[in-house]
Amino acid sequence: MNSPPSRRLKRNYRKQFLIFGISVLLPALVLLFFTLRINRQDNELRKRRAEEIRQQKAEEIGRRLADRLEKTKQDFLRELSAESCIIRKVLFMHSDLVFLGRIQKGQLQMPWDSAKKQELSSKDSRSGELILQAQKAEFSMNNLRRALNLLNQALPLATSASQKSFIRLQMGRIMVKSGDEEKALRLYKDILDLPGELTDEYGIPFLLYAADRLSVLSGEIEPVLDRLEILMRDNGWLPPAALYLIRDITVQLEVNAQSSLPSDKINKLRQSVENELVNLERILTLKAFVTGWMSRRNSSPRANEFSTWEAHGNIPWLVGVCGDLEGEVQYLLSFHGPEILNSVIEKSGLTETFPGSCLIVTGPDAEGILPGRPFQGFRLRFEETGISAWSRSSLTFPILYWSILILVVGFTGFGMFLLWRDVRRELALADMRSHFAASVSHELKTPLTAIRMFAEALTMGVQKQPEAQQEYLRTIISESERLSRLLNNVLDFSKIEQGTRTYRFELISLEDVIQAAAKTMAFPMGQKGFCLQIEADKGLPQIQADKDALEQAVLNLLHNAVKYSGKNREILLKLYRKENTICIDVIDFGIGISDENKTHIFGKFFRVPGSENQRIPGTGLGLTIVSHIAEAHGGRVEVLSRPGEGSTFSIILPLEEE
Repeated sequence: MNSPPSRRLKRNYRKQFLIFGISVLLPALVLLFFTLRINRQDNELRKRRAEEIRQQKAEEIGRRLADRLEKTKQDFLRELSAESCIIRKVLFMHSDLVFLGRIQKGQLQMPWDSAKKQELSSKDSRSGELILQAQKAEFSMNNLRRALNLLNQALPLATSASQKSFIRLQMGRIMVKSGDEEKALRLYKDILDLPGELTDEYGIPFLLYAADRLSVLSGEIEPVLDRLEILMRDNGWLPPAALYLIRDITVQLEVNAQSSLPSDKINKLRQSVENELVNLERILTLKAFVTGWMSRRNSSPRANEFSTWEAHGNIPWLVGVCGDLEGEVQYLLSFHGPEILNSVIEKSGLTETFPGSCLIVTGPDAEGILPGRPFQGFRLRFEETGISAWSRSSLTFPILYWSILILVVGFTGFGMFLLWRDVRRELALADMRSHFAASVSHELKTPLTAIRMFAEALTMGVQKQPEAQQEYLRTIISESERLSRLLNNVLDFSKIEQGTRTYRFELISLEDVIQAAAKTMAFPMGQKGFCLQIEADKGLPQIQADKDALEQAVLNLLHNAVKYSGKNREILLKLYRKENTICIDVIDFGIGISDENKTHIFGKFFRVPGSENQRIPGTGLGLTIVSHIAEAHGGRVEVLSRPGEGSTFSIILPLEEE
């Protein structure tokens, strides 16, 4: 038993796919495999090379950083002095040096700890005795006039500038209490101009006390702001109490500010104070670092060689100790790690020698490269976009390789797509042809069987009554016309496919065409209980057309309406003029057509899928022929349909210009 054509086609196409895969796809896959392997090996080689370059670059940066730190250390040692002014001078010379402190007897001294302590109200001097009497008169006896007189007597007897400044502050307070604010303001303004090195026993400059009182009593903000800015800039490290006092003064100044300019300066000053306080907290933690450093140095067998720079804090400071390791005094130097690193990279001309940026990272889990001696506790990490920026590919033309690979894979994929599309189209066409052959066989067999049956009945004289014989003859004629119509469709389609279908145009009336089609369909429609209504406008002009072809198109539409009307038995045939066209509508109220199938129904051999439609006989050629006839007459076919509501097929033909 022979296999169906579609099955044989599938076997043939499987062979084609196999041959295509062996001849084209397999070499392409082999090429893809070797190209990917070569590229992977090249990437691995580039990663190793990039890692080596990173290591070399980190060591170079480490050497230059160590040279920079050592130079700063030597500069400091050359100007080393116990005076605090030398410390301020070194801090001013090196902007990335954030802290410089003394280590004495294994303990880190804060900068303000070295300030000269003054006993401002001692009983050992006449001025000190008068100061104590004035305080007793002010606070115990509430005698402000006597307190002020005693302070006036003590002022010329003061033995130091600090004691004089202290007495003047006491006098200003008493003047404010007495209500003489004008004299107090003048006195506070004089104290505001005192140098910042002049401090009380707590290391707080006297001018800050005056600034605090002026921020409350005076509306002049600018002089106070300017003096505080100079103090913050020129006096190095201030004690914590002084910084907190400056912050409180800025709050009071902001309350009294009347314009945006002072507010901006106040905010800038406050931010500077906040930064100093943050650094101060980190500086206080350096005491523990010094203790640990001294312990490690003492436990080292080679203490004289113990000279390292260590990272300290989250935003790391590079901290080191210098000085005579055998002596009692050493010095702690702290540099802002990111700033000095960037400075070294820029000044050494290394910015263009590596991609991305270089960062200092700390912590036990930090990923980076050790910069080498003499550094501990941190690594250098390079931030870059990829390995390609560090090392070149070993392939001579990597872009060419990838371009060839993409072209090969692309053409192979495109060839597979074309082959798959053609196979799918041929298989679908084979299935439609197979279904067409079966449908044609069924369509031919049905009228032939009816013709033979009724002809044999007449021959045998089964029916003697003339009415019954006439009915048999009409049935034979109807089935013969049906058979002729089916054969004409097949022949016309064959001519259309071959491009040999011709039309004989003449001046005709479309009303005669639809009447002839209705007359032809009257008997078969009457047998099935259909009612055909005809609506035709009067006075329509004649057109140049092929009468037989148009009649065949209308018959095909009516035949489809009968088949797909379902249980409804009404069909409407309309002829009317619409602008410069004439329309022939065939309207049924049957099962309808879905939107997704509307674009396919005019294709050859196509039939709407579905179990209900498959039971209806047909060849799938009727609408194809209708569309070709309409286009041959310069027109078109349109369809309006909804499932369950019926369909309207319209043949739209153009009218010649009058």
